[in-house]
Amino acid sequence: MPNSDEGDPETPPFFTEKEVAWRWNMSVKKVQAWRVHGGGPDYHKFGTLVRYSEADLVKFEASCARSHTSDSS
Repeated sequence: MPNSDEGDPETPPFFTEKEVAWRWNMSVKKVQAWRVHGGGPDYHKFGTLVRYSEADLVKFEASCARSHTSDSS
């Protein structure tokens, strides 16, 4: 559900907090809380707009990988 702007193909896609919440099946409030308190993916501010790059989301997803339940980091 990424934004569908057909801009420059060299420009990385950016996602809104709603799109990030949809991608990970969580509430927008959780995504917002991560931004305020830390623990979530990096984000970008464009004026008042908050956006998440696909590269930052993929990096965060990779950092969440665990090989067994006792992994803590």
